[in-house]
Amino acid sequence: MNKFFQITGILTLICFSFFYTEKTANVIKEYDLIMKQIKQVALTKQKEAINAKIIDNKIIPGKKGYVVNINKSYYKMKQYGKYEESLLVYKDKLPTISYHDYLDKYVIKGNDEEKNVGLLFLIDDKDNINYLLNILNEDNTKATFFLERKIVENNQNIIIDILKTGNQIGSLDSGNNYTTKNFSWMNVLIKKRQGFNYCYTKEENSEILKNCQINKNSTVLPNHYLENQDIKKIKINLENGDMIAIKINSSTKKVIPSLINFIKGKGFQLKPLNDLIKE
Repeated sequence: MNKFFQITGILTLICFSFFYTEKTANVIKEYDLIMKQIKQVALTKQKEAINAKIIDNKIIPGKKGYVVNINKSYYKMKQYGKYEESLLVYKDKLPTISYHDYLDKYVIKGNDEEKNVGLLFLIDDKDNINYLLNILNEDNTKATFFLERKIVENNQNIIIDILKTGNQIGSLDSGNNYTTKNFSWMNVLIKKRQGFNYCYTKEENSEILKNCQINKNSTVLPNHYLENQDIKKIKINLENGDMIAIKINSSTKKVIPSLINFIKGKGFQLKPLNDLIKE
C-alpha cells in the first residue's frame, strides 16, 4: 500500500512539474520581444472573409480571408533568431455564409471582388471537344466543359482527356431535369475523377435545382448566354465574376477566339468554374 502511495505521489509530482514548466514557458513566451512584435502587426496583416451574397433564390459566392497564426509564426521566427515579417504564418478565415451550404439556390456568378471571368461550354457533340481544347491551349486559357450525358456514356475516357489539360467538367442534361436515375451514375463518375461536379440551367427550374441538390451539387445559372455570333451584349456588360455559357455550334465556335482575346484585353483572367467560385 505504501508503495502505491509512493508511486502515486511521484506521478503527481511529475504531472505538476510538466504543468508548471509549460505554464512558465507560456509566460516567458508572452513577454518575448518576438511575440510582442508579432502581436503588434497581426491585426494589420489580416483580411476579413467575405460572406456569400444571397439574393432571393440566387447566391454569389464569398471569399475566404486570413489571419496571422501567432504561435506558428512565433516558433518559426524563434528558430530564425529574430522577428522577420516574411516568416509570418497565416491561416484561413472562412466565410460564415458559404454557397456550399445553400444547394437550394442558383449560383449566378463568381465573387465580384476579383477580376475573373469563366467560360462554360455547353456540349452535345463530342466532335467539338478537340477543337475547343486546341483553342484553349493556344491561348493558354482554361474553361469548363458541360457535357451531355450521351457523350460520356459512349466514351468515358473523354473526362480524362479534358481533365489532363487542366480544364474542368460539369454535367449537361438535354432533358433539362437531371432526373436522379439518369444522372447519378455520371455524377459519381465525374466526382471520382474530378472531386466535384456542377449542374447547369439556362433559366430557373425547380426540378433541376431539387435533383442536383439531392446529388449534393451546386446548380449554376450564368448571367450571360451565347448561342450565336453576337457578342456585343457580353462585351458591354462584362463584370467581375461573370459566367458566360456558350452553346457550342458552328456559329459560336467562330467567335470564341475573339471573345477570349477581348476578355483578356480588358484585364480579366479566365478561370474554370471551380476556381471562379472558390471561396
